[in-house]
Amino acid sequence: MTLLNDRHDFILCAIMRYKYLDKEQIIKDVLPYCGGGGVTAPIYHKVMKVLVDGGLVRKIQFPKNGAKGLSVLFYITDKGAKHIARTYKDGDEMVQEYYQKVTTPLGSHYGYYHRKRMTDFRISLDKSTATHEQLEQKFLLTDAKKVHRGKGKEYQPETKIYSSDNSISITPDITVCLRSKRTNGEALFFAEIDAATEPIQRRRSPLMSSISGKYERYIQLFEDGNFTQYLDTTARAFRVLTVTETQSRIEGIREKLHHLTNDTEIFLLATHEDIQEHGILEGNIWQTLDPKSRKTSLNTILGIQK
Repeated sequence: MTLLNDRHDFILCAIMRYKYLDKEQIIKDVLPYCGGGGVTAPIYHKVMKVLVDGGLVRKIQFPKNGAKGLSVLFYITDKGAKHIARTYKDGDEMVQEYYQKVTTPLGSHYGYYHRKRMTDFRISLDKSTATHEQLEQKFLLTDAKKVHRGKGKEYQPETKIYSSDNSISITPDITVCLRSKRTNGEALFFAEIDAATEPIQRRRSPLMSSISGKYERYIQLFEDGNFTQYLDTTARAFRVLTVTETQSRIEGIREKLHHLTNDTEIFLLATHEDIQEHGILEGNIWQTLDPKSRKTSLNTILGIQK
């Protein structure tokens, strides 16, 4: 087996942290930060070949047609996780926190496209908080990880929350808590990664998921307040970040759902493209449900002066 260097180890850690990474993410968001040698397609292929041939990662090849721009994605194996545990001083802790064993890889490019957008969100948030003078991530949870919730609620997504009487529940794609480095105050966010595959409003079938149905449940859970029982946070309120495909999708959501609440800052919307280009915290990219409101930044909403 080819000897591994720091670049291989850095990429392994990144794949383990996000569970799945595709070619675009590795070239754009990982390779530039793991040492010299440049970022080119030949370097990417050379580095990933070593990891695949060594059994440290596995890859899934998508068909060229109908895969929404996806080509190949990678996930770490038990062997790769063990290598990280041996290589780093805190390797055991890293594996315990981030490693999620993939027993049944994602088989649908539609499922992975949604997962890719979730990972793009996490990468952008990591970049924003890594250099932020006032904010840090206290925790980030995803619906992909299951946790034990006790009798009657065993092994559910770690983001799932219930109302106090268990009559209402919702499973956000991502739950993130940001903490002030100066005051230790906390802000809680639930993120919904919208691939524009579900209707904005309910259709006739009660089983059909919709943006309006999710928003209505969030409002009920906000008023109920029981979400604090599931999360290690001092925050007593939350905001819902909806990240979607296009500005026209946002305009449709605002036009049809602005009547749901008078609290205009519970729901904030932005496009995937804006998040990647301008940043989650610093970019003036977020819009409320009020069709007349202007774009602003999470820094501004949180009262951060930079």
